[in-house]
Amino acid sequence: MKTIIEMAREAGFNTNHEMIWINKWEVSPYMQRFAELVRADERERIKEANAPEIEKINAHIKSLEKAVSDERERLLQAVEEMRPVQDNPLLQNKPPEFWIRSFKQAIEARGNT
Repeated sequence: MKTIIEMAREAGFNTNHEMIWINKWEVSPYMQRFAELVRADERERIKEANAPEIEKINAHIKSLEKAVSDERERLLQAVEEMRPVQDNPLLQNKPPEFWIRSFKQAIEARGNT
């Protein structure tokens, strides 16, 4: 991190005490640049201070995304295991409730293995 003096010098202030205000309505370009440098320095400080927590959160998000992906894959496998039942001509005209219950049972059975 830079010191206030370093940022002031980088903004263009000199040691002769630059005027901060050009007039009562307009801020000096040096002061505008100085404010930008202070904001950037503060953003960097906050990022550095929070980097370990951000890493933990990102790792947790990745593990959740993997768990969701794995669960989706298991559900697709359970539905695929129902294919022989779906293809059975004797069951073709069953109501939707039958299939919902069948898929639910297949998914639950998959979770118990």
